[in-house]
Amino acid sequence: AVMSDGFLVGRVDSVGADYAWVELITSSSFLIAAAVDETRDLCVLNGDDKGNLKLLYLPEDRKLSRGMRVSTSLMNKQIPPGVPIGTVLAVDKTQDGFTQMRISAGAHLTQLYNVEVFVVKEAAQKQ
Repeated sequence: AVMSDGFLVGRVDSVGADYAWVELITSSSFLIAAAVDETRDLCVLNGDDKGNLKLLYLPEDRKLSRGMRVSTSLMNKQIPPGVPIGTVLAVDKTQDGFTQMRISAGAHLTQLYNVEVFVVKEAAQKQ
């Protein structure tokens, strides 16, 4: 996980001797399990390559409102659950029983000067 100001901004994609490439959460290939904190509704976060974020696969009968917080959900050990992502903006569209929501990133994605990288320490293997 790569964070800025305590919010998720991406994930490390590849690493070299003295650099790392980061895939931003606004990338259309970025998919991650997320949850709406106030309701615990599970969904998928996705970017659109234009700086926008959306939540996918929310049941259409859920009553979510502007300002509700969104964070990561349990997915894998590289990105822990509970990392803040942003807040709900509005319903984007409803189709096939699911609602798609637009969200606002918590971090200033156009002004990333410093980031923090969450590193998982592997447990020592028993011989």
